[in-house]
Formats: sequence, C-alpha cells, structure tokens
Amino acid sequence: MDLILDANGSFSWVQGPCTAPVISTGATRPTLDQPHPIHGSSPQNPEAEEAPVKVEGLCSQLDPFAPGAPRLEVDPAVWAYTQFAAAKLGDRRRTKRLVTLATQVAGDPSSSLPKQTQDWSDLKAAYRLLDRPEATFEVIASPHWKLTAGQAQGGRYLILDDTTEIDYGPKRQAKGLGPVGSGVGRGFMIHSGLVVNTQDEWIVGLAGQILFHRQPAPKGETRTQRRQRERESAVWGQLMEQIGPPPAATQWIHVMDRGADDFEVHWRARRLGADWIGRVKSRHRRVRDQAGTECALSDALARSPVAGGYTLSLRARPKQPARWAKVEVSWAAVTVLVPRQPAASLKALAPKPIAQWAVWAHEVNPPAGLKEPIDWLLLTSLPVRTLEEAMEVIGYYEKRWLIEEWHKALKTGCQVERRQLHTSEGLEALTGLLSVVAVRLLQLKEVGRRQPHRAAVELVPARYVELVRRARRRGHSGEWTIRDFFRGVAGLGGFLGRKGDGEPGWITIWRGWEVLHWMLQGAQLAAQPAD
Repeated sequence: MDLILDANGSFSWVQGPCTAPVISTGATRPTLDQPHPIHGSSPQNPEAEEAPVKVEGLCSQLDPFAPGAPRLEVDPAVWAYTQFAAAKLGDRRRTKRLVTLATQVAGDPSSSLPKQTQDWSDLKAAYRLLDRPEATFEVIASPHWKLTAGQAQGGRYLILDDTTEIDYGPKRQAKGLGPVGSGVGRGFMIHSGLVVNTQDEWIVGLAGQILFHRQPAPKGETRTQRRQRERESAVWGQLMEQIGPPPAATQWIHVMDRGADDFEVHWRARRLGADWIGRVKSRHRRVRDQAGTECALSDALARSPVAGGYTLSLRARPKQPARWAKVEVSWAAVTVLVPRQPAASLKALAPKPIAQWAVWAHEVNPPAGLKEPIDWLLLTSLPVRTLEEAMEVIGYYEKRWLIEEWHKALKTGCQVERRQLHTSEGLEALTGLLSVVAVRLLQLKEVGRRQPHRAAVELVPARYVELVRRARRRGHSGEWTIRDFFRGVAGLGGFLGRKGDGEPGWITIWRGWEVLHWMLQGAQLAAQPAD
C-alpha cells in the first residue's frame, strides 16, 4: 500500500500498481514552512541514508480560523504523514509503515491492532515494526514534539506537566514491565508536557515526554541514602531540560501539581528561562518574607491580608456532585531559600535563593463532610502585585484539567492499557504513537467548540458533511455549521442531543468519528468499478 498524491494534490492510499506519484524524495505538497526529512535507507541499499523528503507546508496549521495559527488536519492519512514522516527509524520502509499504521489507528483509535490493520499482511508488518529496536517510544513520538515546539512560538503558552501510569493489570506477563500503582499492577509511567495557548486555550500538542519504569525504594534506606539516589520527582526537571528554553519573544509557563514541589525543579526552570506555576506540598519550607525575616512559607502567607475572592464552578467528581465554591485569595512576595541539605544533582547546579510569589486560594465555608475543599497554595515566577494578576495565576493553574483529559483520551479513547503485545518495548513504541493520537482526539473536540457557527465545509470536506447529514436524517436543510457537524458526528457515536444534554463530550465525538471513518471507506468502495 502506497501514499500517493492524486491529481487534486491530495494524499490517498492505494494498493497495487498506480500512475500517481508515490511519496518519495521527489514528491512535494505546497505550503509547509519547514521540510520534514525521512531518514533511513532505500530498499536497494539498506545501509544507505535516504535524502530528505521536502514536504512544504503539509498541515503546519491546526486552527483554520486564526491567521497564522495552527490548523487541525482531519484527513487521517495527511495527519499521520505530518506527525510521523520525520521519525528516524533507520529505514524508509519502517517510516512508511509507521505512517500507514498511524493512519489506520487514527481512523479507529479504540480498536485492537487486528481490527485497525484489517488484514493479516498489514498486521504482521505492524508487529514487525513495533518489535524493531529502532522503534522506541521517543523515536516515534519525537517528531510530534518538534512540531509542537515549532508551533508554540510568539506569545504565551502553558506547558501542563503531569505523570500518569499505564497499568496493564497484575496478570500481564509482558517482558520488561515494572510495578505501578500499589505495586500489584504491571506497566510503566509517562511524564508529559501538554502545550496550551493562553490566548484561546487551543491545545497545540505535546512538547516532550519521558517514559520510565518505577523503581521500588530499597528496604531500610536512610534519609541520606535517599537524597543520594535519583528520585522519581527528578522527572519534572528532566522534562524541562528535554523541552529546553523558549524561543525568542515567547513565554513558556510550566504548570505543575504537588509532585513538582522541589527547589531543584524551580531552579532548572529559571536556568532555562522558562516560567512556572507549581502547587506547594511542603508549606513549612524556609523562605524570607518581604521584610527579610526567615520563616515558614505558611507563616509568610498568614500575615498577608485577603485581597479578594471569586466563585468557582466545580465539575462532578467520584462521590462529589458538581457545586459552586466561594474562594478567598491572598498573596505574598517571598524568597525561597536553598535547602540546607541539597541533593547532589542540585549542588551541581550552583543554586541560589529564588524570588517568587506565593498565591493562596482557599475555599470559604465548604460543605460539611467534604474531604478535599479547595486549598491551593501556589509558587510562581510570574509577578503578582494585583488581584487581577493573582487571578491570572490561579486561572492558569485551573487549566491543569486539560492534561487529565489527555490522560483520559489516551486510556479510554485509545485503549492504551488493553494492548496485547508481549514485550514492554513493543508496548512502549505503540504508546508513543497513541500519545499523539490522543492529542488529535482532544483537538477534534476543541475545534468544534471554538467557532461553532462557521460553515462546516471550511473545516472538513463536503463529502464528510453530506455523509453525516444523510446518516442522521435530521437537522435543518440549510448549510451546516461546525456545531451541526460535530453534533451529527456525536450522534453517530450515541449522543442523543436532547434539550438538557448540553454539548457532546469527546468520547461520543470519537465514537461517531470511528463510524464516519467506516462510512467513508464504504462510500469509496461503492464508488469503485466492479472487477
């Protein structure tokens, strides 16, 4: 099966002989800002390095409505080529197979590999690819990271950092998996940085990821020994180093939870020229207040007056219904001191005290029996001199739910924990691919929310709109808007669209998108002449 350019300049897949140009060193598509080379070898000489493939402007945009901003590519084949054609797998045939597999997975992300690949030859090729030592998590996902970093330029962006565990369950015997959860499950951990534009909350993509296996602490370990070995919390700083410094005229703000409450993490961000907002775990850490008095962080904030408050709408959570919370806000300028006994990794960085702002948002009169009322104590490098600036910091921290949505997209939308490969290396490689597919899942949801009243044909091909309209057999007879189209797609996935149902979530949108994918394939097969 080959990826070709048809007479209209569009990408499509064909099997068998064809006269259209196959994507190769001579194939181009106008409009890409930077070339994306495929490094590897030719079938004639497996040891030779292939010349770079120039694909000018292919899907460099993810949002069709903001001038110069990224646009979401809805065609799975074009999207897959954009995201994975630069993967350095040592052979162009492997890269081509990765693009093929990504196209198949993007069209039906929650299904198993046998269903996604559709025939035995494609499935065997996918297994061979995922079994190659060159096909690592980093090699497969890194082209997407580079695309994301290239798009997150000129302005202010949040990098939502968080860790999630990929748990295949206690009975999985895949070779190389490590303990997760309480130690009973088997799997690995992924620490990721999801980039969000602060201006419009558009999800740009993943700027970097680190996959690691949890190492249990040695029995009888002393406090000194614990400080000497590399701790799991070091991954927060390692991800910052992997992502690197922001480009010129660009502000990157790492937003982190309590797992990153470590002086070394903040110091690494400062050295890189990045900003940060991190939730505090240790409120008794040593700081100097504005008067120069050394005290605990909690004491410095206790002396700061309440500056104002706001009402926060909280979504329903397990055993907690949706509710409104009244929150008071205060802040203080503090200088966080270097730990008295720093880890060896921090000592090597020659640390100095860091001037920061502490922002405290806590719930007033929470409901009786509530186990976890709102109580956020944040440390940030962003200046906080007014209530508006404090609210801006809190608002940025509240965007952390977006990376939780990405975790849900990876685990539920892509079914990453149900994959049945027999080695950790193969599962890791597949997870690299699914991580990028999960970003696409969230973007598809967001693009329908951003400008719902624009014409649907400005975003998706007219044949997509017509198929959904016919399949749903409902709705007005005029031109469909983007909202109409995505509600129609969600209807294919089980969304009822009753008056009280609100807007569809990403799960029903993705289920409907899978149905639309098969409808499109059926329509294409029906249009082909009989043999």
